[in-house]
Amino acid sequence: MTRDGIKICIRELQLNYANSFGKLDQMGMAGLLDIWELQFKNEGDVTVFGAVNSWISKSSYLPTIADIKKEIYGDDGYNEEEIWGIVLRAGRNGVYGAKKEWENLPEDIQSVITPRTLYDIAVSDDYSLQFIKRDLLDAYKKQYERRRNMRLSAGSRLDDAASVPQLLFTEKKEKK
Repeated sequence: MTRDGIKICIRELQLNYANSFGKLDQMGMAGLLDIWELQFKNEGDVTVFGAVNSWISKSSYLPTIADIKKEIYGDDGYNEEEIWGIVLRAGRNGVYGAKKEWENLPEDIQSVITPRTLYDIAVSDDYSLQFIKRDLLDAYKKQYERRRNMRLSAGSRLDDAASVPQLLFTEKKEKK
């Protein structure tokens, strides 16, 4: 993301959340720009601007950088240990309830395991569980990366249209 793109996003947020934003002096604004530049260095202007506008259209409070990233990448809502905890609990509920437990799992976790995986967890010792965990988390990461790349490639197609940011975000020239 370019510095000009960041300024446009921040200006958009300031206009929509004037009461929440407060007043920033030059040093505060420079710090804010630096943080956004660091956090969104791998994103295109249009992708981030789209995420900011999506947030504005559905929320009445000022977003954090994490909120904007969730708009871009989606929200898995789980870290690795949480994923493993959910699956381990479901697997430990018994051999005969594996199918029912699998049906109760979140869809993104269902997509990387089968009821057989839950059955294997139920009958496995601690040594074997470490391999099941590794395979599960690897599959989950790959699935997440595929979804992320699909979202980013959709955003990059928009970024290729170089004229879009220029048309949408022309700055008002100040009177001299």
